[in-house]
Amino acid sequence: MLRGARAMKIGEFSGMFHLTPQTVRFYINKGLLVPASRNDRYAFSPQDAEDMELLLKLKRLRFSLSEIHRIVSLKRLSNFDSADELNDYISILKKQKKALTWEKTRLQETLSELEREIAGAAGKHTGQAKRANGVPLAFLPYLACPHCQRDLSVKECNIEKDQLSSGTLLCACGYRAGIQNGIVVGEQGEVSVYDGPDLERNCYRMMSPDLITLMKKNYQWMLERLEHCGMKGRLVLEDFVNDYCFCHANFENMDPGALYVITDKFPGIVAMYKNLIDRMNLEHQAVYRRRGAFAAPAREERGHLRRSYDERVRDVPSGVRDGRADPLFSRGLPGCRRLLAFRRSVRVSTRIAAAVPGRVRPEFRRRLLSGLPRITVGRGA
Repeated sequence: MLRGARAMKIGEFSGMFHLTPQTVRFYINKGLLVPASRNDRYAFSPQDAEDMELLLKLKRLRFSLSEIHRIVSLKRLSNFDSADELNDYISILKKQKKALTWEKTRLQETLSELEREIAGAAGKHTGQAKRANGVPLAFLPYLACPHCQRDLSVKECNIEKDQLSSGTLLCACGYRAGIQNGIVVGEQGEVSVYDGPDLERNCYRMMSPDLITLMKKNYQWMLERLEHCGMKGRLVLEDFVNDYCFCHANFENMDPGALYVITDKFPGIVAMYKNLIDRMNLEHQAVYRRRGAFAAPAREERGHLRRSYDERVRDVPSGVRDGRADPLFSRGLPGCRRLLAFRRSVRVSTRIAAAVPGRVRPEFRRRLLSGLPRITVGRGA
């Protein structure tokens, strides 16, 4: 087709095949093209164009560069003039066809498996929970007025089996709280203008794989410590679950004999995790609380539920951050100090991971540094 044509420079030659000059030079360095050189410049002949056409055809046939080099070399030596060389070429083509046929079968199997995985993932959230869990009656002894520590009376309540789904909590001093859709709703405290509910769980999506691996190792450490403490008959409190919820991710590995309390300042976050955990249809007894103020409808003398719900130091009573003023720690419960040390170690590790450029988007670094879960274990009644 191009015989008798003038020699071409590399720019013209590469443009003919819609390639860049760098790609053509790469093929020259690999020995796939052998153009003439004139005055330190490549001069491409019609034969070079035929070699390039064959090279591109073999690439479409999924040959590797080493295999293409072998075929091009065979053509250069014999031009497929004899039957033996042509049979060698045909043999190479048949071998490639066999390999592609096997790959096609494997790809079809992979596609079928992908379809099954897609169908399974799509149906994961179509099932309904057996029942919408409320406040377990076993939790009632722990309820008390956060101001005067008197017993609370329950009015206008709806009881389904052994759980309260709705009701009003009243104290003689005037304190009032409620139970709405199985969630204990206390006094709403001040929420920072820089904080907000992560209902789409974007923090999970923006975390680097290295940070997730670190947290997985820490969670395994936590599960081992909780098992060592003996969780049966105890209270396990996790608050500030806006960015992470340890219980939701690990409930299946936690003792169903404990009573769990999950709380956050944002009602949407509490409702979201309650719905997710209800769908798991586990036997665990869990209480869900929405609260932004430090005071909660819980009996202080029990020492199980009083925790800091706001990361600002000025909102946390003196000594709570190191465990001295927390009734949980004053009772000397086993494992609590080590769990607090875990929270601190995760904060340090997270600071290191979040400080790596390109690992975490800047707008999520504040959450990574302040939103880690805090787990507290207390004695049962």
